[in-house]
Order: sequence, then structure tokens, then C-alpha cells
Amino acid sequence: MFALLVTLPRAAWAQEAPAIEWAPLLEVRQRLLIEEADAGDAEDPRLSVAQRARLGFGVRRLGVSARVSFQDVRRWTATSDVAAPPAFLPSIAEGWVRLEGDVTRNVGAIATIGRQPLTLHEGRILGEDDFSAEGQFFDAVRLVGRLSPVSVEYVNARRFLDPEAEPLGFGVNVFRFGASAENPVTAWTADLVWVVDARRTAETTSTAGAWLRFDTGRWRGRAEGYLQTSASGTATLVALSGGWVFGSNERLVVFARYDGLSGGTPTGEKGPTAWQPVLGDSRRFNGLLGRFTEPADNDDRGLSDAHLVVEARLAPSLATTIALHQFWSPLDGGWYGGEIDGTARWSFSPFAVAGLGGAWFAPAAGSDDTHRLFAYLELDVAF
Repeated sequence: MFALLVTLPRAAWAQEAPAIEWAPLLEVRQRLLIEEADAGDAEDPRLSVAQRARLGFGVRRLGVSARVSFQDVRRWTATSDVAAPPAFLPSIAEGWVRLEGDVTRNVGAIATIGRQPLTLHEGRILGEDDFSAEGQFFDAVRLVGRLSPVSVEYVNARRFLDPEAEPLGFGVNVFRFGASAENPVTAWTADLVWVVDARRTAETTSTAGAWLRFDTGRWRGRAEGYLQTSASGTATLVALSGGWVFGSNERLVVFARYDGLSGGTPTGEKGPTAWQPVLGDSRRFNGLLGRFTEPADNDDRGLSDAHLVVEARLAPSLATTIALHQFWSPLDGGWYGGEIDGTARWSFSPFAVAGLGGAWFAPAAGSDDTHRLFAYLELDVAF
């Protein structure tokens, strides 16, 4: 009898003990990249080979999960040695822990602390920028509360790239209040955000805005607008997008988009200033070249970008995209030029994808700019 009393509780405990879920991570990317500052100058090609390898694991038990991964990035060019971290030491790509709890199906909270990928508004405010060899991970605290259909979020994030260029401050603080709903026909999400970028206390900016996404039937729509203030003045960003889905399973999607980023004023004058990116993924907008991500690239004249995008799935394993851009200055109406982008991704294996992409920028006639070429071929393997 005593043995039975001892054995039963132990057996019950053994059955109730939650299992630990492990998930190993192995990713390798090989890329051949061609960049030419001047496509008409045969002596100025920029040909490089890049390799990125990530190794790590994730673990989860009940409402607690964590992930740690290391990455090593190397580049080869025709005129330089291998560019790599000192002593070829891998760096920490991700290292975070997450706590999740649900009171009911519609009420819950999530807290994530550590180096983590972050995306907000499809990468406009916060973005992973996975196209870059190093990726874009943030040392951050992310808190999310959910009272369906309403959610609130707070993020404090920063990147430690160069301590001298980015003094330790209060980082980028994001406050978001949103709501969403979905049924078999329509899905929509609306957000109000306030972003305080205090990484450099002398250049603190405050950005407030609204973002709306809706998909109804075959329609796809986006609308967003932001007002950014700083000691220099104010800046604005407005973006509108509308699209239509053809055929079944979204085999063909065509949409038109407009992005308007404000330009600056003469030095020393108060007034509108050039839009300052926060921690977003600029390559998702305004072309693969990312040519207008920094104010100096367009002399603070801002950017208006009207583009047409066609996304086609030619086969279940082959996805393609073509985008046609027209750029001009919202400040003086001057035309910058046009750009054509194209990408193709072939998932020839459950674990491997081959990618091909390129962009060609043609400047406006009579401008001081030059034709620019950008192209890449890559292989992604992930287990």
C-alpha cells in the first residue's frame, strides 16, 4: 500500500510535466552582387561575393521561449581582402527570451527582451532589412497587450553598430495603439503610432502617424501618413497603395503606389525638413537601389515616387516581381529619373531557394546623375 501511494503521485507528476520543444537553426546564404556607381564607366564596376552563415537554436516550454543564433558574414571583392569581423569571430544575431500569457482567447500579453528582429508597418518604421548580409536585429524590449480586437504595444530599440557614431541614449521608443478584424471576405488593421528617436539627444525627433491596411475581396489597399518634428522643423511622409488580385490563389497581383517624403529648406531657415528614416527597411520602398534612404542622396529635395508593381507566381515554386518607378522632387518638381526593378525566387527544394534580382536607374535628361546598375544572384539554404 505504501509503495502504491508513493508511485501514483510520481506517475501523475511525470504525465503532467510539460515537454521542452527544441528547434535547431541552420541558415547559409551565398550571394554574387554587382553594383556600379556609374554604369557607363567600365573601370568602376563593383563586383563582390558575400557569405552569411547562421547557427543557433530555439527552445519553448509552456509560455516561455528563447532563441539564440550566431552569424558570420564575409565578403570578397576583386580589389580588397576578405572583409570579416576581427579574428573571424561570429557575432550574435539573435538572443532573446519571450514570456507569453493568455487570460482568455481574446485577452493576453507578450514580453520579448533581447536582440530580436522587429517589423512595424511592413518595415516602414521598424524593419528587419534581411536583404543586407548582416540583417538588422535590434537590442530591444517589446511589450504587447491584447484585448481583442484592440492591441497596445511599446518598443524600446537600438542598434549598436558604432558606439562613437551612436552614443548611448534612450534609443527609439515606439508607442502603438491598434485594432484589427477579419472575416472570410475582409481583413483590416489600423494603427496610431508615436515614435521618439532619442539615440542622439541633440537630434531627438518625434514622429506621429496613422497606418491602415485593408483587404476585401480582390482589393488590396494601404494608407499611411506621418508627421515628424525636431529642433530643425517638421517633416512629412504620405503613402497610398491600391491593388487588385487576378485569378485564384493570388497568381497575379497588380498594384499602384505613391510615396511622398518631404524635402528640406535652405540651411539656417526654419520650416519643412527632409524625412529622417527611423529603423525601417528602406529597400522595401522606393526601389532596390535604396538610393534615397539618406537626405544627402537627393540634396534634401525630398522624394515623390510613383510606381507600378506586378507580382506573378508563374509556377507553384516560382515567384516574380517587376516594379516601375518614377522619381521627382516634391520641393521643386524636378524629375530625378526612373527605375525598373525585377526579382525572381525559385523554391526548388523545401530547404533551398535561388534568387535573382536587379535594378536599373536612368537619370533625367540633363542631370548630373548617371545610369546605375544593381544586380544579384543568391542561394538561400535553411534547415
